[in-house]
Amino acid sequence: MTHTGWHWVEKDCLEWSKQRLSSLLGAQVLADTNGVRVTAEPTVQSLTGEAFVNQRKGKLIPSYELELKLEWSGVPTSEAGGETAKGTVHVPYIADENAGDDADELEVRVSAQADDALSRACKAAVQKFGVPKVRAAVKQWVKDMASGGPGGAAAAAAASTAAAAAPPAKASASVPASAQKEAAPEKKKQEKAGFATITLTERFYCRPADIFEALTHPGRVRAFTQSDCEVSAAPGAAFSLFGGNIHGENGPDMAGPNRISQKWRFRNWPDGVFSNLVMDLTEPEHGVTVLRLTQTGVPVADKFGDETVVDTTRDGWRQNFFDRIRKVFGFGA
Repeated sequence: MTHTGWHWVEKDCLEWSKQRLSSLLGAQVLADTNGVRVTAEPTVQSLTGEAFVNQRKGKLIPSYELELKLEWSGVPTSEAGGETAKGTVHVPYIADENAGDDADELEVRVSAQADDALSRACKAAVQKFGVPKVRAAVKQWVKDMASGGPGGAAAAAAASTAAAAAPPAKASASVPASAQKEAAPEKKKQEKAGFATITLTERFYCRPADIFEALTHPGRVRAFTQSDCEVSAAPGAAFSLFGGNIHGENGPDMAGPNRISQKWRFRNWPDGVFSNLVMDLTEPEHGVTVLRLTQTGVPVADKFGDETVVDTTRDGWRQNFFDRIRKVFGFGA
C-alpha cells in the first residue's frame, strides 16, 4: 500500500521484503564442509516488523526495523537419505543503524532442534559459512530498499508524480449515497494531507515494567533526559518533557506495564495540533522487551513552515529517548 501526503509518498515494503529476502536466502547451500551439507528452506520462515520507503521532494528515504527467521536442514554428505538435522537462523534486529555497510556486524543467531552429533556439526557449519551469506543477503536487500524497494526508484518517482498531479477525488453521481457511506471508514485509515505516521520497533534487555517506569516515573525520566519534567502513569494526567518543549496528556487506555497512550505534541507544532501516541510493550522471551511505537497525526511541517518534523521526531525518539534509556539504565540490546 502506498500512502501519499504533502510532498511525500510512503510505500509499505514488508510483504515485498519477505519475498525478496526469500529469493536471496532460500533454497541455497549454506555450508558444505566437514562431512555435512546444510541448505536453507525455500522461503523465509517469518519476517516481522516494518519496512517503508518514503519519498520526499524526490529523495528516497528507506525506513525499516525487522526480525528475520529462516530454517535450515542438514545431512551427512557421506550418506544418501538417512538422518537429517534441522534448525533456525534468527536475525533479531535489522534496522538503519546496523544493516547496509554495517551488516558484517549484524547479530545472527544459529540454533539446532536437537543436540546430537549431526546437529552440532551442522550448527557449527552454518555459524562459520552460512552466517556470512545471511549478512550478504541482508546487505543486498538494504541496497534494494535504498533504490526504492518494490519497483525500484523509477516506480517510486512515478508514484510521487502521480500523487502530485492527481486532481481531488470526487464521488461519482452513479454511486448511491449508502455505498459512499460504506466506503468512508476505508478513508479514515489514511492520514490527512499534511500529516504522517511514525512507527518504530525497539528492543531492550529488561522487563516491560522497567521501560514503562523509565517513561512515566519523574525521577527516571529526569535521569535520562537531564531536564525538568512532569510525568505520571495515571490515565488522563497531563505531562511535559524537556522543559515543556513536549507536552500533552495520557490517554484513557494508558495501562502499565504494557501500554503507554498519549496525546502528544512539540511546542513548535501548529497551534492545537496533537498527535496520537501508542507504545505497546511485550516480552517475547524472558528479559527481552519489544517496544512498538505508533504515532499518528504527526504534522509534516511546523508552524514556521519547516518540513523536517517527521524526520526530527523519529530521530528524537531514537536519540533522545531510547538510546539514552539503554545507556543510563543498562538496558542495551
